[in-house]
Amino acid sequence: MVGWLVWELVGTTVVAQHRQEGLVADLTERFDRGPAAGDRSLPHGAFAVARLPDSIGGDTVPVVEGDDDDALAWGLGHVTDTELPGEGGNVVLGGHRITHGEPLRDLTEIRPGDQIVLRTATERYTYEVPEGATVRRVPFTDASVLDDRAGDPGLPRRGELLTLVTCAELFHTDDRLVVSAVRVR
Repeated sequence: MVGWLVWELVGTTVVAQHRQEGLVADLTERFDRGPAAGDRSLPHGAFAVARLPDSIGGDTVPVVEGDDDDALAWGLGHVTDTELPGEGGNVVLGGHRITHGEPLRDLTEIRPGDQIVLRTATERYTYEVPEGATVRRVPFTDASVLDDRAGDPGLPRRGELLTLVTCAELFHTDDRLVVSAVRVR
């Protein structure tokens, strides 16, 4: 039992961080070669690299397609049926707070003015947490976080958003933490 617990809390994070670093390096190399290199043949359709703000760890992690457990072990997962970067609307990314690399472990520390940068094969997208924004706790059933205003009436009616979603507690919870950022360039 102790061995399993150590593996879950430490082992999966170490393995995932190593795997994610390799995938970031592969994506970056492909992107540096040009737009035709973004062919989505990488694990879980990896299509972007996310640079998170220093306030939440400053990690650079891959963005993969899907938000199931297997996909989230590879980095941030793009929630299916939400926009992709550059399409307008709301790009929703989920990630773990504990285990599997923990890219969003410190999401509660994100602050207005913090920027998240997504790099794809063709462009960089910079999103900034707007003044007055807070990390909200919502039930996991709250689908409004997927809509064009991410369920936050304080966000612009039109525009490009990036919404980060993770578990509300470090250990089991059905609630989610959500914060949105507005594209600034």
